[in-house]
Amino acid sequence: VFWSEKVWIPPNTTWAQYEDNYRHFNDIYYSLITAVLLIGVRLTLERYIYAPIGIYLGLRSNHGKSPPHNPLLDTAFRASKAKFSHKQIQGLAKQLDWSERQVQRWVRLKSAQNRPTVLSKFTESA
Repeated sequence: VFWSEKVWIPPNTTWAQYEDNYRHFNDIYYSLITAVLLIGVRLTLERYIYAPIGIYLGLRSNHGKSPPHNPLLDTAFRASKAKFSHKQIQGLAKQLDWSERQVQRWVRLKSAQNRPTVLSKFTESA
């Protein structure tokens, strides 16, 4: 009685009329295939069309000068997430026997490495 058609659907209709109107699980494959195709088209356009156009327009594709390798500053940089107080900079400068300016320059160069280049911004927004 619980699954009777008289209880759940209007008169003069059957479950068969509703069966084909709803989406099936296999329909998700169409959206996945479309997503993969669109990602492929996007990557192809970025790499082979927009990047050469950006280089032709004179956009920089490199990060510039990289900071010298320093394990102590690398550890401090990761721990503080590039936010150093003046006291931390002074302490690091004393430990390394560097000037405060050299430590500040190293931090600035290291944080510039994590930023996207102008060319990558151009290709992603094109």
